[in-house]
Amino acid sequence: MILQAVFDASLANATTTITAAIAALAAGNTATSTPDATVQAYMAAMDAKIVALAAATPPPGTGSTLAIVTQPTSGPVALGAPFTLTVVATGNSPTYQWSLNGLVIASPSATTATLSVASAALTDAGSYTVTVTDPSGFVTSTPVVVTVA
Repeated sequence: MILQAVFDASLANATTTITAAIAALAAGNTATSTPDATVQAYMAAMDAKIVALAAATPPPGTGSTLAIVTQPTSGPVALGAPFTLTVVATGNSPTYQWSLNGLVIASPSATTATLSVASAALTDAGSYTVTVTDPSGFVTSTPVVVTVA
């Protein structure tokens, strides 16, 4: 859609310029470039715009680049207190999987961007990571250590 808009705008601009060049030639103004030269110049400019835009635009359906934008952080948690860990990621419909000490956590909130623990137990202490996945691959957060006291 973006490429079509660039193409349409460039084509409209080329048509206007070509029409003006033809009118100038018809009026006897030979200082104006020829219609062929004008068409070639605008086609080259349009090709360059399309190539640059295509290089900067992800392929259709891939969305943005998979990356963790904000790493999860934590501090000490009181025994019995609730705590959450949150990650912010970009990607094409990313999915999440939290782990504690290298083991996948089996909890509904362990597959969302925010891991929620309602009441911290001593067994909740440890090193947490989250793996974010999309069709282009996966990325794992830096470990965050949660202490429970």
